[in-house]
Amino acid sequence: MALVPVLAACGEDEVPVDTGAVEEPAQDELTELALGETVTVNGEVSEVISPNAFTVGGEEIGENPILVVGAEVPALEEGAEVQVAGTVVEFQVIGFEEDLDLDLVDNEFEDFDGDPAIQATSVTPA
Repeated sequence: MALVPVLAACGEDEVPVDTGAVEEPAQDELTELALGETVTVNGEVSEVISPNAFTVGGEEIGENPILVVGAEVPALEEGAEVQVAGTVVEFQVIGFEEDLDLDLVDNEFEDFDGDPAIQATSVTPA
């Protein structure tokens, strides 16, 4: 399943992304396009890490999934199609815990430290 960035609204911080052919962007592509910007992506949940965190994408060999963390994430199952709106940021456990008032289990997120992630403001079924 493809992770497809789409334009959520017409705000100044929105990142227009030419989806052209539907291809899943890698983490480095998402970083180059939108680090610090507000994005909306559609994708398939590849792993549920905690009640507030999951990954989308990463089905292709060698690809890294994109981490999504939010204060209000609905109950999800692997394989569910979702639309995520939020800000692309460099993931740091402490920063996300403080920003979202969460208590994350640090060792569950070690592989994502320093990677681009989406700090979700909205997660809905796609």
